[in-house]
Amino acid sequence: MCHRLALCLYSILNLLPIISFSHEIMVNGDTNFGSLSTIESVISNRLAENDFKKYSVNLQNIDPEFHVFIDLDTESNHFGTSYNDFKTTQANLYYNISGSNIDINFDESLYGSETPHQVCIRHQSRKDRISKEEENVVVSSCKKRPALIGIRVSNDRASISDDGIIELPANTKVRMLLFGLEFSNETEIAFTTIGKSRGSRCDDLPLIKIISLSSSDVLSDRIIEIDLSLPISTNGDLYYMCFKNAKETISQWIHQGNEPWLSLKSVGRFLPIELQSIIIFFLLILSGLFSGLNLGLMALECTELRVLEKCGTESEKRHARKIYPVRKRSNYLLCSLLLGNVLVNNTLTILLDDLTSGMIAVILSTFGIVIFGEIIPQAICSRHGLAIGAKTLWVTKLFMILTFPLSYPISRVLDFVLGAEIRTVYNRKRLMEFIRLTKDDNDLQNEEVDIISGALELTKKTVADVMTKINDVFMVPITSVLDFETVSEIIKQGYSRIPVYDGDRSNVVALLNIKDLAFVDPDTQTPLRTLCEFYNHPVNFVFEDTTLDVMLNEFKKGRSHLSLVRRVNNEEDGDPFYELLGIVTLEDVIEEIIQSEIIDETDVLTDNRRKHVRKESQIRQDFSDFARLGVGDKKLTTISPQLALATYQYLSTSVDPFKSQYISESVLKKLMAQDVFLKSKVGKEGYEPSNILFQAGKAADYFILILEGRCLVTVSKENLVFEAGPFATFGLPVITMNTSEQDLQGSSSSTESAPYRVFIPDYTVVATGETVYMKVHFAIYRSAVTATLLERQQKQDSDSREVSKAESGRNSQCSNSKDTSEDLSV
Repeated sequence: MCHRLALCLYSILNLLPIISFSHEIMVNGDTNFGSLSTIESVISNRLAENDFKKYSVNLQNIDPEFHVFIDLDTESNHFGTSYNDFKTTQANLYYNISGSNIDINFDESLYGSETPHQVCIRHQSRKDRISKEEENVVVSSCKKRPALIGIRVSNDRASISDDGIIELPANTKVRMLLFGLEFSNETEIAFTTIGKSRGSRCDDLPLIKIISLSSSDVLSDRIIEIDLSLPISTNGDLYYMCFKNAKETISQWIHQGNEPWLSLKSVGRFLPIELQSIIIFFLLILSGLFSGLNLGLMALECTELRVLEKCGTESEKRHARKIYPVRKRSNYLLCSLLLGNVLVNNTLTILLDDLTSGMIAVILSTFGIVIFGEIIPQAICSRHGLAIGAKTLWVTKLFMILTFPLSYPISRVLDFVLGAEIRTVYNRKRLMEFIRLTKDDNDLQNEEVDIISGALELTKKTVADVMTKINDVFMVPITSVLDFETVSEIIKQGYSRIPVYDGDRSNVVALLNIKDLAFVDPDTQTPLRTLCEFYNHPVNFVFEDTTLDVMLNEFKKGRSHLSLVRRVNNEEDGDPFYELLGIVTLEDVIEEIIQSEIIDETDVLTDNRRKHVRKESQIRQDFSDFARLGVGDKKLTTISPQLALATYQYLSTSVDPFKSQYISESVLKKLMAQDVFLKSKVGKEGYEPSNILFQAGKAADYFILILEGRCLVTVSKENLVFEAGPFATFGLPVITMNTSEQDLQGSSSSTESAPYRVFIPDYTVVATGETVYMKVHFAIYRSAVTATLLERQQKQDSDSREVSKAESGRNSQCSNSKDTSEDLSV
């Protein structure tokens, strides 16, 4: 390039002075002043601070009419200033003039304390005033060179070290702003790893990278914007900058100094990307594990774990036994999990920041930690904390050991300051509500929940809440006689214990147990007072505010299962007295526990307080009716109520034509109220009927049931004789021959129109002594069957009327609704 420039300016060069150097440097005239760079290079690369040398310049073809000036420009640059201070040294330049040749000697010591910038040679006419601002001919111009003042990097991964050195990510393009002076698109930038003072030459230094600027890179003469990517620094080397002007022939690379704020350091990643990604994935798993265990393990209380040890499933028992020793050290476990979680999350954030940069690192770290480290693990461990905690217990123990120096002292401080862990304790009310709310999620049946709730409420309820009021209590006076009617009435009520009062109902003096009547013969008419004095059952009294748990304990002592409830009445003007309010039984307490009514086979009412009557089919028979049975219309024969009851039960259960599907219970009682009971006595002539009840070959239209006494039965032509006793039946074919299944279940008219068939027995029955028997003629039986059919028909008609009435009511409601809707539509 120098040769081309020399050819272009050849004619001009013949008129310009020629510079040659003595001593070390010799320059020919065709170098076109290129030797100036040699001078500058020698000056700037002196060996020591006091290594000052003298140089000489020989100028030829100099017009003696001109003064020649040799200026040594030095640069004094201070960081932070907006310009460079250049000054020119002209003194102490020794030269002699020999015609057109001038020999000039200058000493480097003149500028040794400054940074040499350029050597400028110019001459001026003698007639003109010597002034730098009014130069006529410039032999070598002193143009100011670009200088670097500061650096600014626009990258999130870039940082500044403690020493002020700018650290850049290696092999990553970063946007950089350079601040300085005299920038232009002719400026070139190079990087080197060797540091020198500002103004030093970089031509003999290894240059790493050279950047040529374009017009878009130069924002102004003081600001440059470039994209830079540097390889990683080896051995901790720093990068420095060198500048030069690309179009100047005498321009060299000028070092911009080794100050920390002008130095760059390329920093690589902590780890390879592949290994770093694996570590990040592993840390995400640990972060999620610690977060989930923090919720899952701390939510498991020690009490709950001990319960699971005893009554959980096999897997729950095994998991609870493993977790309990660790869980009981709650603060130590909490500190270990939190320290581990914080350590993992911080490491994860640093690695993600190194892997990416800026907002991307923030978003990725936030998304990863929140989603995979918090939400998903806590959602899983909140439901399966026991199983996950047991299977990852070794990880928990490992971090408890690793964090022991820090977590254990903190846990001890927490134990001392906060005290023992507050465990969840359910009182009676909370436990009851907890059971009710969770009954759909466990295997408890509704009845079991009711029983548990009832048992928990025993201490809240009193006997006044469950007692039977005194006006509703069945009681008997102590003056009663235990005849059949009284005993039947007692049995009819269905109670096992009956209070006995003397005079006033509020004056209870004894207690009658139904078992006491087992050995009492109603025919003897035993006084009730005698029976009560014999058994002498204790009468227990309790106050109305006695709670049910106390009452239950009292009943468990075995003294009695019935107590009388009373209170002190001091509302009147007289002296206070005990007022009898009602009775409470063991059954009442148990019913409150199970939250349901207990109905046994003897109960008439399903609820003593609400007076709900039990269905008729389930009510025990009214035995008092049998006290009036056995007395015929003609009062000929009377049987005891006990025998009448036994006869009724035998006929309705063992003799098919008299069962309830053929003759109803009420009709059978009416049948037995007829003159159907007879007695036969030996040796009493003229007494009807005779001792012969049935005679072989003689027609009979009646049925006989032996109740008391004995009969001889002679059968067939062989005259086989045997003895028959009570509840032996004869003449049953009289009924079965003249009634069919259709007749018994048909209408009354079909029963009456059926033809009669005569029964002729082949045996003879003779009463051998005083015998009581029941004799039912077929006409009476047919009337009973007809009455049963009529009764059932009436009941069906009544039910039909009720059903039709209900349907008509529903139809009228539907029609009214339809009319209303039509009116609304209109």
